Amino acid sequence: MSRPKLDFVTIDRLWRPSWAQQMIEMFDISNNGDLKPSQIKFIHRPDTTEPEKYTMALIRLICDVGFGATARNYPAQKQIWNANAAWVRYHVSIGKGLNYIELANLAGLYSKHVREDIDQLSH
Repeated sequence: MSRPKLDFVTIDRLWRPSWAQQMIEMFDISNNGDLKPSQIKFIHRPDTTEPEKYTMALIRLICDVGFGATARNYPAQKQIWNANAAWVRYHVSIGKGLNYIELANLAGLYSKHVREDIDQLSH
């Protein structure tokens, strides 16, 4: 089975790999590389941008599945989040847990797959 595609231009516009890595590094610094579900919290400030909210939500989805939650299906009008949920289900083992390095690698892999899929759209 091939991996789920992330071929939405909106994803390319919203996903911020450098910001995701900064968030993940903050988890690593504050938790010595160990992640626990209770530590993955994001607080939306009034000035939080849509790309920041999107990036936080995707990191949260990866962590949720890694710590045992199932990636739910979204209504049809949420095609991007259905693609994200399928991608996470494909790449993250449910309930296995995650550490800093695994989370950073998943964020990098997501970035790579978004770029590959968007490049295919333009050809």
